[in-house]
Amino acid sequence: MKRFSISFLILLLIAAGSFSQARAAVTISGLVYHDHNDNGTRDLNPVVNNNGSGQIGLASDEGIANVTITAYALSGAIAGTAVSAADGTYSLNASGVGPYRIEFTALPPGFVAAAHGATANSSGTDVQFVAANGATNINFGIHLPQDYCQDNPTLATQCYVFGDNTQDPASPVFITLPYTAGAQSTETNPALIRNPTTHPITIPAAQIGTTAGLAYGRRTGNYYAAAFMKKHTGFGPVTNPTGAIYRITSAGTASLFTNLNTLFTPTTAGANPHGLTTCSTSDVYVCDSYNTAWDAVGKVALGGMDINFTETYLYVMNLADRSLYRLPLNAPPTAANVVRQTVPLNQADCPNPNLDIRPFAVKFDYFGGIERLYVGMVCSAESTGSAANLLGYVYSVDPTTLAFSNAPVFTMAFNYPRRWADNPSSAVWKAWTPVFATVLTTPSGGVHKAIYPQPWITDLAFDRGNLILGIRDRLGDQAGRAAPSDPSDPSIPWYGISAGDTLRTIGNINNGWTLENNGNGSGGAGNNQGPGGGEFYFQDNFGTVGEFHDEVSLGGVAQVPGYPDVAVTTFDPGRALPANVSATGGFGTGGLRWFSNIAGTDTKGYEIFNTYLNPNTLNKANGIGLVRAACGLAPIEIGNYLWLDSNRNGIQDPDEAPAANVIVDLYNSAGTALVATTTSSANGQYYFSSQSSPLQPNTAYKIVIRPSNFDAGQPLAGYAPTINLAAGSELRDSNGIGGTVLTAFPGGADVAAITLGDHGFNDHTLDFGFSAPVTLTPTLTATMTPGSTTTPATPNATVNPVTQVAVTPVPTATINPSVLQFSKTSDLSLVRPGETVRFTITVSNTGSTPILNVVVTDPVPDIFTIESVSASQGTYTINGNTVVFNVGTLNPSITATLTIVAKVRGDVQPPVNAMNTASVDYSGGGRRSASSPIRITGGVLPRTGEHP
Repeated sequence: MKRFSISFLILLLIAAGSFSQARAAVTISGLVYHDHNDNGTRDLNPVVNNNGSGQIGLASDEGIANVTITAYALSGAIAGTAVSAADGTYSLNASGVGPYRIEFTALPPGFVAAAHGATANSSGTDVQFVAANGATNINFGIHLPQDYCQDNPTLATQCYVFGDNTQDPASPVFITLPYTAGAQSTETNPALIRNPTTHPITIPAAQIGTTAGLAYGRRTGNYYAAAFMKKHTGFGPVTNPTGAIYRITSAGTASLFTNLNTLFTPTTAGANPHGLTTCSTSDVYVCDSYNTAWDAVGKVALGGMDINFTETYLYVMNLADRSLYRLPLNAPPTAANVVRQTVPLNQADCPNPNLDIRPFAVKFDYFGGIERLYVGMVCSAESTGSAANLLGYVYSVDPTTLAFSNAPVFTMAFNYPRRWADNPSSAVWKAWTPVFATVLTTPSGGVHKAIYPQPWITDLAFDRGNLILGIRDRLGDQAGRAAPSDPSDPSIPWYGISAGDTLRTIGNINNGWTLENNGNGSGGAGNNQGPGGGEFYFQDNFGTVGEFHDEVSLGGVAQVPGYPDVAVTTFDPGRALPANVSATGGFGTGGLRWFSNIAGTDTKGYEIFNTYLNPNTLNKANGIGLVRAACGLAPIEIGNYLWLDSNRNGIQDPDEAPAANVIVDLYNSAGTALVATTTSSANGQYYFSSQSSPLQPNTAYKIVIRPSNFDAGQPLAGYAPTINLAAGSELRDSNGIGGTVLTAFPGGADVAAITLGDHGFNDHTLDFGFSAPVTLTPTLTATMTPGSTTTPATPNATVNPVTQVAVTPVPTATINPSVLQFSKTSDLSLVRPGETVRFTITVSNTGSTPILNVVVTDPVPDIFTIESVSASQGTYTINGNTVVFNVGTLNPSITATLTIVAKVRGDVQPPVNAMNTASVDYSGGGRRSASSPIRITGGVLPRTGEHP
């Protein structure tokens, strides 16, 4: 029984040992998400209060798929991997012994790491550490710098006034407003739809006239507005004004940027058709040339505009010659540096493309991290007069060459059902007409209403890859407010009522787009107002459906990336306002509406003008132009992690402690000017951000660990910069080069050089490791005269009789002479006790590429006392009698000179032969050594320097 118990106990111990070796895997999970505003925190359905009433949504940070997550065990081996799912979540089972290092790699094209977060559930960087028992909420935020937008950006749009704009110094025709302007869609108080808000910039008509094409340069804060042909309202104050492009600064000053008519032929954008005919009044803008100006809409002056992300070029559509122009922004445009390309005129499904193709929309997008330019146009069907031939196209364009895609990337027909432009007049699309036309020929409510919807793709927007089309009704720019548009009867004042549209497509540039169909599940399914019998943005009406106007869109769309709503230019933006409040709001107004990209509903509105309060405006006749969001530039963040590299391998191992309270400096590229200073946190993290430091994009800097951090009593006392000899990912290695000489630190400092990327391109790979110096115990072989009773200086010295001394010239040891040369010499080969000798070590790079992480170690025999140490490059530490020189990077054709001055101890009994051997380590090479022999002798030395 006793024997059985012992055996059983042994079996239990064996089983326990086997169980302990087969450790259960631990779970590590988290989320990868799109941090739209680059704030380091995942924002879920955030909202902000409108200036009037209600709330409006901001960007919600959605999950990102297909990012690789790798866990590394304490041993450095891969412990597990995962790939983020469609919703951005991931979970992996980590094997091996923890703690673990987690790395995020294989980001989608164009994405970069977002700013780090300060809270537990916010974004970490692309390298994070997890305890041995696993963790949740190991999250990682990434973003697209080109799609960055701050919370509550500014919006810009145009409004129009009747007559000769050059003679109107007061009426605003360009305004900016906060995204939070206006009130919720159910608001019935007109004052809240209109107020309170402010317009930071207002430009009067006399300065720029009528414009529609609109672009914003986020680097300069400049807006650009292009001359637009709209009947009954004039151009700006320049000669041959149809080709004018105006620049509006962030300070609210407007000036002419350029005029295509002066760069090329005087009429490249078409002749000015305004004011060629008068009728019963002397004001030429009342009749405004009748059919001449009517036909010129869409065929004269300029259309859409946009600017590339680097803000080097402005792209604008010339409606007269139907060509896309690329103008430089970093130099004055000239005929030599402006590039232009005619739009495709070969559409087989358009009966007469040479006459009927009419372009306008110009828009950039950065889907998949690739900068793409798109152009929208229509087949107007003017040549046949048949609405069956009405088509819409979107082409992609190479921003560099202006080459159009071989075929449209999207095509649509305008034969879908629509309800009322104005009850009971139909909003069904008509072919373009060169002369006055209206579907309602008799007065309605005592007023002659000009209604003849003609589709025109004037704007594009992108929502998470999906394409939104802004479709303007050309009639709204042909007819005015109470203007005699019909030349056959100048006595009739016609009130133009437009009936534009906002359509949504599903897809992306890689997979193509499909036009919405029966509302795509929104509340507009089956309302007989859109493709497939329903419409997605189904609340683009005024009053109840079928009551007054079922189509109020004016063709301008602005989508802030990640925001849940699209802003649209409309007339009568207060949808819920009662019809009997025309004098204070409701009818006769123009402004913006916001539509939900999720539900298709109308979320809020903002009134810009009220014709009853300002009769100079244009009521429902396209009184508003396009709209743009003025998104700023994404901040830049650099830095990351300081740690104590206990195994001196230059790699962030998960069990190594962070280096806290270390002062980190940011210097200019020359190392002469301090830019910013910070201190590492308790978890070893440090960061510099353009939001708090004057960081500039595409600029070189040096990150410096100042030498005083290594002084006694400081956080790194007893440590030295890690020598990173390991090849591997930039995510996890040490970037500091010890011993780098700067003006501020002539003795050398631990430095990492960095050249910043563009705005928003954060760099979290700038890590510094620090390790304790290795303590070396030198072995000394001493030779002493027989009969001497003096004890050798070191316990392991051996005493040998000396019968003859032969002094040999100091050798030079050479290592890999084609790249690195290493030697050690001394100024004396025979010295006496109490005298000094100067040892000189040289390390030379004879190759063509830098040698990294050069470290020289010299364990000086302890028969010497070290008097002084100096280095021409790098830093040094002294531990006992061992000197370690951290040379750092040795550039081609550079020689580093290291000097040790040592005194022979007075108690050494000559003669003694000693050998001082130094070694060198460097990246990609093994350890090499070089020696200098020294003879300690007694008596008076002759002047020859030889032994007597």
